Amino acid sequence: MRQDRIPALDLLRVLAAALVVLFHFGCAAADAGLPWPGFLRATANFEWGNVAVTAFVALSGALLFRRHGVPEGLALREFYRRRALAVYPPFWITCLYIPVSILRHWLSDGDPFRCGSPWTLLLAPSGLDGYLASFGLRTYAFCGDWFVGAIALLYAFYPALARAWVRSPKALLLLLAALYAAQSALLPPERDEWANMLPATLALKFCAGFALAGRLDRPVGRRAAFLAAALVASLALIDVPGRGKADFFGALAGFALFPCVLHAAPRLLRQDRMSALVRKAAGISYCVFLVQHVGIVWSRDAFLAVCRLAGHDPVPADMALLFAATCAAVVCAAALLKRTAERATRLLRP
Repeated sequence: MRQDRIPALDLLRVLAAALVVLFHFGCAAADAGLPWPGFLRATANFEWGNVAVTAFVALSGALLFRRHGVPEGLALREFYRRRALAVYPPFWITCLYIPVSILRHWLSDGDPFRCGSPWTLLLAPSGLDGYLASFGLRTYAFCGDWFVGAIALLYAFYPALARAWVRSPKALLLLLAALYAAQSALLPPERDEWANMLPATLALKFCAGFALAGRLDRPVGRRAAFLAAALVASLALIDVPGRGKADFFGALAGFALFPCVLHAAPRLLRQDRMSALVRKAAGISYCVFLVQHVGIVWSRDAFLAVCRLAGHDPVPADMALLFAATCAAVVCAAALLKRTAERATRLLRP
């Protein structure tokens, strides 16, 4: 399978990570009543966070199928080993917060399991605690939100999905599309926030990425990129009634990012310095996913504390500075986490 690196996909990773940060910053600002444009969090039909996750999940499926195909035998063992090394070392480092939290609550209020039960603690190393926490389970999830558990599940089932794709891609997509439609119809409107996290949703986006595997290195024409950009703009600006806002419109926008980025990347990455910068940023994109939510909330809370002490009411200019400072802090934390995880992995290797 092909191992060549495609610079445009580095740009797509960076864009997805940036949209996630932008989305969660908007959520944190809205929760605190801070002056921040709501359009930077959610548009008329979708949230930017869903667009980013769709692009990242589809890209993961495309790259895995491009590089590994259907792993069998020793290749299957190597596939799982490499996926585990990519996902878990940085995540486990962030999980070191959990025993600190248990000890803190034990000493302060005598209840070491205030944040969750002992059995949910067993889910923490896999990341499934964060995934299940999104559906109401009380857990110790600290970093990574629901994404780590979701991507771990997709990696676990990748060989079976890839095998089914090779046998009949149309049948697999039709089955997943039917499951997606069924869950959308059965999901109560008050639970629409679950739509983009449900297994059928993730599997459909992941397997749709298989279809992109052979097209990632092909040039994208101006017309296709313009139509994709027009689709995103239309969905962002024109309010469409119905349940599609739960996930469908955001998924469309997420897939529309591919032709836009693949068309623009050769021009944007023409200079070696820009290409190298984007490649480095893409290398820490997963760690950005891990630390961004906590970093955003902590930065916001520190900002509010300073404003209270100074007797100052935040204005939009303050929020712009806070966003820039938060992004810098998240990037630094992600780079440090990646470097620490790489060193720990090297030390633990036989």
